[in-house]
Amino acid sequence: MRQDKIATALLDELWDAGFKLNGPECDKVDEIGRRIEGEHAVLLGLLTDCAAVLRTIDPDDSDEAEKLADLLSAIDRAQAPSRHQGALL
Repeated sequence: MRQDKIATALLDELWDAGFKLNGPECDKVDEIGRRIEGEHAVLLGLLTDCAAVLRTIDPDDSDEAEKLADLLSAIDRAQAPSRHQGALL
């Protein structure tokens, strides 16, 4: 169902931008939407794994601790951007 929502949202955006699509073109947009959703899921999984590894690192000093915290914060923002809307990046 989520893939249908993405494809529909993509089609709506294209329609609003002035692109008038016929049946085969709509099918192509659906295919692209499904591919993007798959890539998104893979990247989120990789980010989750990266964050888990970063959390195992014991920083040697405060500078390293700050850099690790910044990386984990950036990963969190990428994984859940809606949680951070309006926040300063």
